[in-house]
Amino acid sequence: MRKISRRLFLLVFLSACSSFRPATRPYLTGPLPTFVPEPTLTGQPAQQATTPTGQPTQQAMTSAPINEVVSDSDTKCQTPIVAPTEPAVIPAVGGVDETTGRHMMGTVQVLDAQSYRLTVTGLVDHPLSLTYDDLRCMPKMTETVTTKCYAFSDTATWSGVLISDVLKKAGVQPSAKKVTQKGADDAIRTVTLDMAMDAHNFLAYQMGDKPLPILFGFPVRSIIIDVAGQYSVKWLTELEVI
Repeated sequence: MRKISRRLFLLVFLSACSSFRPATRPYLTGPLPTFVPEPTLTGQPAQQATTPTGQPTQQAMTSAPINEVVSDSDTKCQTPIVAPTEPAVIPAVGGVDETTGRHMMGTVQVLDAQSYRLTVTGLVDHPLSLTYDDLRCMPKMTETVTTKCYAFSDTATWSGVLISDVLKKAGVQPSAKKVTQKGADDAIRTVTLDMAMDAHNFLAYQMGDKPLPILFGFPVRSIIIDVAGQYSVKWLTELEVI
């Protein structure tokens, strides 16, 4: 019963979290697209986060660069990184990591960057098995995202590769409609293909100017904007196009 109760708590807590970007994108001339997320694991649509007074939370605004392409090719992408180490103390769900000041969610996984592979499977012309360096050597982008939850909000600047670039490399077939993300912690989250191809949704391998901390998804995690935070999968290992 204790294990089931913890899982239910995680589902409710996660569904109250949403990631936001600034409301304007300089390269768009029309309104932002509206995405309808897949149902949550509870079988109910993700709900908008609210404050303790019951009022909806407001979209967080930042003045940081939005989706800035850092380089078309990173000459240091094959230089070995200093991999993060597992912290001596892992915060409880919703607790604060003392190193980053960011709230920790999920069941922590420890993966090796050298043996890591991100597979792209399903309705694609060219199934992929990408190494950590393969991803780092693709065009790199940076975006600052604020995750606002029931009791807290965190802002971080992430760098990585657009999901659309990875999917284009694999060659998505015309019949594809969705993309299922799979994490090493057994998380399975499905988003629409349009959402995956959006120019603000990406695979992050860096937080700030350093590799992702283990607590927040090292080696690679997804950043999915404008839906419940549970759709951003840490310790990502597979994208299945369906």
